[in-house]
Amino acid sequence: QKTAYEIYQCDWSSDVCSSDLVELTNISNASINLAGLSLQYAAATGTTWQVIALPNADVPPGGRFLVQLGGGGQPAPALPVTPDLASTVGLGATGGKLALVNGTSPGAAPFAADVIDFVGYGTANAFESAAVAAPSTTTSLHRIRDTDFNFSDFVIGPIDPQNAASQPMSLLSVSADAAGQYEGDSEIGRAHV
Repeated sequence: QKTAYEIYQCDWSSDVCSSDLVELTNISNASINLAGLSLQYAAATGTTWQVIALPNADVPPGGRFLVQLGGGGQPAPALPVTPDLASTVGLGATGGKLALVNGTSPGAAPFAADVIDFVGYGTANAFESAAVAAPSTTTSLHRIRDTDFNFSDFVIGPIDPQNAASQPMSLLSVSADAAGQYEGDSEIGRAHV
């Protein structure tokens, strides 16, 4: 299973990072190939989905894959690690919807058969059960579990993106909850969310 692990949205006033980002993490016990998958974004109340096709790349158990997104438009420090993929899609500061989708056709809905993971933050009108708060310009959203309840599955924390070259997350630190979902740490950041 692949999940959105860290989300960060950067805006022009941020001096922390120059780009929005989404870090994906493989929390399964088997390697996953990203070919045929896409990361999709829509504005908080928008219905138009921007599609980022993911490349033919293997992510080992506990491995990460860092997608650099559009930035805040002002000079700021570069991401602390090299992204594995870059896109110009930018995240909304006060809210938005992100989906990891099996396929590249635009459009996603929570709990749809082709949606692997879905996150609604801030003022988003779609989410898994309830939206998580939007992070500030100096923080990002970190996944701590996956129970299909965005509000409690993510916490706001420091920006700490990891890429494919980073040390894989120990799956021993990832525990299953009663529903068989996994708990760990993941991050979504916007060059300012």
